[in-house]
Amino acid sequence: MERWLKFIISCACKWFGKSKRKKERIITVLILLNIFLIKTLIYKFITTVLKVLFLFTDGIPEAMNESEEEYSDERMEEFFLQNKTKTAQEFVDKIVEDVKTFTGNAEQSDDITVLYLIKKTDH
Repeated sequence: MERWLKFIISCACKWFGKSKRKKERIITVLILLNIFLIKTLIYKFITTVLKVLFLFTDGIPEAMNESEEEYSDERMEEFFLQNKTKTAQEFVDKIVEDVKTFTGNAEQSDDITVLYLIKKTDH
């Protein structure tokens, strides 16, 4: 990551030295720095703070049953709290099964995509 930052700074030094389009170049460098900092913060957060990472598409909370009721964020949060100690495979299998049970015979209108990662701890 340090190489990335040095690259951005070297580009900035080269670009700022030229007078034409200086404003656009400053904006470009700021965007690149912002991306770098966000990427670094997310990486640090995921690797040091999180024990599990649960990512999903909107196809899960927005899945509808035959009465046109959504699975909902609240139901998903409840599911997470009840199943967060499962293995990653068990968790994914169970939530897909739970969504399918909830929707019953209603037609699936969106993808159902889940990623559940568990950080292994050193013992």
